[in-house]
Amino acid sequence: GVRVRVCLPAAMPALTADAVQLQQVILNLVVNAVDAVKDLPPARREITLRVADDPAGVRIAVHDDGPGIDPAHAARLFDAFLREIDVGPAGESVFFIPCTFSVPE
Repeated sequence: GVRVRVCLPAAMPALTADAVQLQQVILNLVVNAVDAVKDLPPARREITLRVADDPAGVRIAVHDDGPGIDPAHAARLFDAFLREIDVGPAGESVFFIPCTFSVPE
């Protein structure tokens, strides 16, 4: 299993967004994080989902201690059909939601 920590602000910021699209983006980030830690020792299998207010919107970050993305793939990271990614340094996936949320189609 994987431990999931959720860090929410005391007062959740207001957000205008398509709930289904937002759910899909967050679920994708969490699934990727779980996949990144699956081969770690059980004590290190943890992901953190953090929501924070931001002057321009809402910031959602998913952090894991997985191996990360190989820098050689950085230029192709957002290609529509990039499926296989070699691992590199650990990091954090950050999804910034401006005040009006839109997922490119």
